[in-house]
Parts: sequence; C-alpha cells; structure tokens
Amino acid sequence: MQISKKHLLGLGGLAVVAATTAYAATIPTPNAGAASAGGNAEVVVDVYSSNPQVEITSIKDGDVFTTENLYIENTYSDASKIEYVLYKKTDHGLVYADLGENAEYIPPTFTESGRRGFNFNLNSSEDLGYGEYVVEVTVYSGSSKVQDMVSFKYVPVKLTVIGEDENGDLVVDVDYDENVNTFDVQLTDENGNPILDPALTYKVDNPGVAGSMRLTIPLGTNYGLKPGTYNVLLTARDRNGRTLYEYAAGQIAYTAPDVPDVPRTGGFLNDLNISNTDYLITGLIIFGLFTVFAIAIIRKQSRR
Repeated sequence: MQISKKHLLGLGGLAVVAATTAYAATIPTPNAGAASAGGNAEVVVDVYSSNPQVEITSIKDGDVFTTENLYIENTYSDASKIEYVLYKKTDHGLVYADLGENAEYIPPTFTESGRRGFNFNLNSSEDLGYGEYVVEVTVYSGSSKVQDMVSFKYVPVKLTVIGEDENGDLVVDVDYDENVNTFDVQLTDENGNPILDPALTYKVDNPGVAGSMRLTIPLGTNYGLKPGTYNVLLTARDRNGRTLYEYAAGQIAYTAPDVPDVPRTGGFLNDLNISNTDYLITGLIIFGLFTVFAIAIIRKQSRR
C-alpha cells in the first residue's frame, strides 16, 4: 500500500509540473507583453536637436496621391524662420503654387523647435491639377539654413501590385478619384515596346465617386508573359472618353507561374499547420490519459 501511495504522489507531482509548464508556455514573453500593452494607441515622441534641422513627415519621396487635398507637415529645430515652396513640373517649366499665409512662418520667440502642418488644394489653380510636384521646406537659423525636399505625383488613378496568382495573372489594387470613368493598362519592355495588344481597358465600379477596386490582369492566362521587368503605363479617361492624365506608373517584376512541386513522401507533420501550443495541449492530453491508466493499474494491484 505504501508503494502505491508513492506511485500516486510521483504521478501527481509529474502532473503538477506538466500543468505548470503548460501555463508558463501561454505567458507572453517580455517583448510581446510590451508590444501588446499599448493596444491600438500610438505614442509619437519628437526629439528636437539644438542645431537647425527640418524633415517633411507627411509626404515621402515618390508618393502617389489620388486626392487633391494635400497635407504638408514637417518637424523643425532651432528655427527663426520657415519657408514653404510647392511647385509643379511641366514641359514648359515650373509652376509655383500660391501657398498664401502658409508660405512663411516666423516663430514668436527668437528660435523655436516643433511640428507644423497645413492643408493645400492641388486643384486650387488651373495651372495646377494632375502632375508631378516638389515640396521644399527651408529652416533659417541666424545666418545658416537647412532644407528638406520631396517629390510626389497627383494622379486620377493609381495602381498597386499585390502579387501573382497560381495562373501567373497579376493581382493589383486600383485607387481612383471621382473624375475617372475608365482607365487603360499597358505594359512595355525595357525598349519601350508595348506588350499588350490592345491595352487592357477597365471601368471603375462607381463612376463619379472616388474609390478603389481589386483587379486580376490576365498576363499569364491570355498573354503567356515571360519573366522579366516591365514598365506600367496608365491612362485615365472621364465619362466622355477624354484623357484625364497619362503617366508611367512604375515597374513590375513579373515571375510567371511557378512549376508544380514534385510530390514529397514523408514529412507529413511538416505540411500540417500545427502550432507549438497545439503540440503542447496534445501532449498534456496524452500525459493525462497515461496517468489515469497508470493509477488504474496501481489500484488494481493494491487490491491483490
């Protein structure tokens, strides 16, 4: 009987250890806890230099926008004056936007560090509208000055590549403004030769209202496009078929459909989507069943 009690105590101790290990495995690591403690809240802390500095924070170089409402924001340090310049690049030269009272900011103190921003309508003048722009922000500090500069495009339609499906077709997201009714997609090779004949034409989901849509461009299915890098040309048209804007929207690195994998033997568990937690729980269940079975045997032997 004493031996049976020892066996029971030993099994009970193992069960406690197993349960404690399982509980400990569910506790987040310190890094994970720090990441989740904040929830959806985002805390931004600006650290300013004692030397003159400036950085445009609301626009990244190469950004593409389909909205006319532009927000220009920057951080600055040790500034006695800040100047803002916005201009559009055209075939006839540079067209400067009238920023009004936002063109210049003079701090109430001799020098100041902080963050400043304002809105501007890119359709506020007939000379503006769709096109490529540059924003320049200059900080003056005594006899010295520093500058930050970014370029961006304001367009009626924007294409973002998501990836390729199993057929080698291109999956893209398209953003468009309220003026777009249809748009064309054309690809050219490195020499500028068009690939799609004719160009693919799509109609937006809700003409007259800005929106977005996901498309599958049948490059692999209908064209058997070879792997390579191609240039993307977009042409946006209004409801009357008139061209709103045409531009080079960037490049895509096309890989074509993958060759099917040769069936593998073995490695069954590697193909299953089983997490470490699933393994742990399954192990505890097996351990529990084994413990019950062992206790039953001990009791049966103790009755003899």
